[in-house]
Amino acid sequence: MNRRAPLLSAATLAAVFVTLLSLSTRAADEKPDPTTKPAYTGPRIVTLDDQFVEVGELVPDFGGMYLKGDALQIVVKNLGRLSRKERKAKQIELEAALQTVFEDSLEGKAEKVRLVEGRYSVLELQSWYRNFGEILALPGVDSADLDEVANRLKIVVTGEAPESEIKGLLREWHVPSDAVVIEVGAVVDPSP
Repeated sequence: MNRRAPLLSAATLAAVFVTLLSLSTRAADEKPDPTTKPAYTGPRIVTLDDQFVEVGELVPDFGGMYLKGDALQIVVKNLGRLSRKERKAKQIELEAALQTVFEDSLEGKAEKVRLVEGRYSVLELQSWYRNFGEILALPGVDSADLDEVANRLKIVVTGEAPESEIKGLLREWHVPSDAVVIEVGAVVDPSP
């Protein structure tokens, strides 16, 4: 009779069990730090950028969208490389993806749909934007966001922002220089 040896001995299993039990008991004994702000535990807030990423996951060359007059402008990376037939197929693919992600919230918002040329996909822009916390922490940096119309990332700064430091971080993260627009905004005076 050919008997297989057990994968783990009884002693090894007992040691693993005791270790896990002690870790869970230790974690239960630890008191929360009253100076630490509790993490948000409510429902996840879905932003427009999150929805754009969802569309980008369905159609990777989706570059964003915006309303212009009565037309929904859908930005498509490298649209100029597509034939007329491919453009029509791309429009159908994008409309289906938008319906999937936005459901009926786009209903009646635009009479026409127009595809427009874009240089970057939303997935590319969002991958670079994820690092922007470090930039937003710099003095004089007011905000950063995806600019759908320009198909770029936009950083709004006041006059004293360290623009060379911002550009250095962007180079370090391999963000193409033309993918970001740095705009000088007005300083808001908080006094009444």
